Amino acid sequence: DVSDSGSPASKAAPMATPALQEGERAVVSGGKYDGQQGVVASVTAKSCTLLIDGKKTGNIPLEAVSRVGAAGAAAAVDVSDSGSPASKAAPMATPALQEGERAVVSGGKYDGQQGVVASVTAKSCTLLIDGKKTGNIPLEAVSRVGAAGAAAAVDVSDSGS
Repeated sequence: DVSDSGSPASKAAPMATPALQEGERAVVSGGKYDGQQGVVASVTAKSCTLLIDGKKTGNIPLEAVSRVGAAGAAAAVDVSDSGSPASKAAPMATPALQEGERAVVSGGKYDGQQGVVASVTAKSCTLLIDGKKTGNIPLEAVSRVGAAGAAAAVDVSDSGS
């Protein structure tokens, strides 16, 4: 049981993961979008919007949204922050994906397509697919293609584990 320090935030759900961030993959539990996965488009203190199959949702309560981990499993999202959602966000690690590497996209407009990494930022990358440059693709939706052609997950965590 979580001890009570007297502040209202201490009664919030005791979750240890950082707040949900734009560009992350998430899954909805309950309501109109129950069981559907998408990419976080925006986040407020109490709700977020997702892009699901290229369409933006309405506001979804943060309690109904969970981050999708690297293995596709949902991870709880901390909504106990009394300030802005970004104030508890963990700093992003330098992406492990490098320019010039081959990668495959899982989800969105380029789902299942392979290309060469053209550029990488802290949250997204662009690929060259069939000689054409893509728009920004969230790193969570991109995996490195190994020497045998198999996709290998790209580490975007900063936990070191």
